[in-house]
Amino acid sequence: MGYALETVQVAVRNRTLWVGDHAYPLHNIARVRSAAYVPDRSGAIRAFVRSAVKTAVGGLFGFVLLACLGDAAPGAFYVILLLVVAGVFALQGLRLARALNETNIYALMVETAGSPHVALMSRDREQVQYLVHQIVEAIDNPAKEFAITVENIHGDKVLGSKFLGDNVTGNKVVH
Repeated sequence: MGYALETVQVAVRNRTLWVGDHAYPLHNIARVRSAAYVPDRSGAIRAFVRSAVKTAVGGLFGFVLLACLGDAAPGAFYVILLLVVAGVFALQGLRLARALNETNIYALMVETAGSPHVALMSRDREQVQYLVHQIVEAIDNPAKEFAITVENIHGDKVLGSKFLGDNVTGNKVVH
């Protein structure tokens, strides 16, 4: 997953929720909740097996072709083919390891009269849940104000609005 980390301040001041430079008036907030993005590790394993089988079949086809050529194919071709197949397997293994080590990402969801918004995303589940409780308390208590600095995850490959549905292609969202 390609993403970047930034530090943002989440605060309630003057009956407004601030997440970085985004403002949500507390009286417009219908619901605040957290959602978890759980990477699809079984899908990564299935993809690895499919690509490994294709690589093995391609490599086997290459070795059979070289064997059919007999003495016309130098021995270096066998070594090159073996190195290419081994390199592809290594890349597939690295991709699988990276997918299996991906951590859950938790989103702070702010729902207004319009559509829900992913206000921020973090690897820290407790911090997101703490923010949900603080925001709900601020909605119930007009005098409540707070400010906390959190690490926000963002990027072009982060799910963002895909947290909104229960059925995300290839991933599981837990509410």
